[in-house]
Amino acid sequence: MRVFGETLLGSTAPITERDFTPHELETLRQMYGGAKSRAAALENEYAQRLRRTPEQYYANPEIEFVETPNAFVRAPLSYENAQQKVANKLASYVNTHGRTSLSYLDYPGANTAAPTYDTIYDALTRSFTDPAYNLKTTLGSFKVVDTPEGPVAVDKYNFDKKDYYKQQYGLDLDKASNWDLAKSAHGPIDFLDMYMIKNNPSRVRDVKIRLEKDRNGK
Repeated sequence: MRVFGETLLGSTAPITERDFTPHELETLRQMYGGAKSRAAALENEYAQRLRRTPEQYYANPEIEFVETPNAFVRAPLSYENAQQKVANKLASYVNTHGRTSLSYLDYPGANTAAPTYDTIYDALTRSFTDPAYNLKTTLGSFKVVDTPEGPVAVDKYNFDKKDYYKQQYGLDLDKASNWDLAKSAHGPIDFLDMYMIKNNPSRVRDVKIRLEKDRNGK
């Protein structure tokens, strides 16, 4: 809420590690570490699958649906096509070494959805009690890149496009009043998003959060 308020009042300063508490930063480090470990495990799995022989593959082949004149039938995917799929997946990890993507699914807790539909009570309560919630409502999806100064979380602090709400809610933000926004919003996060798009559509801030601890261990 503080970051949003500063943005609403005109701040365009980058959002850095100084905008988060030590507990929030530690949660961010744990999220990054978990996502990087999962990516490494998947890369290793695909590398191993790429080394399998045709005999090993056909012992447990991947099934696809093939169209025939009368219906779609189940059939084994050919070894060559299956291996090409694996090679493509492996390449997606190899080509992004040094960049780790994190989404809402990487946030800890049972509720990994976007906070669009949270009630006022939930939004306020979790803002004061849940470090991951403050990260989620500030960062959403983001990337961590390796740099000479260590891993850095990077993103753009911005808002949905007007077309999104026109398609989803049939709401023209150029013509809607703030009361119209409040009536259409599913929760406070949804309202604030619409309010910012309507009144400050070009307001964007860079995100650059260093994840390495400083000399004091913070």
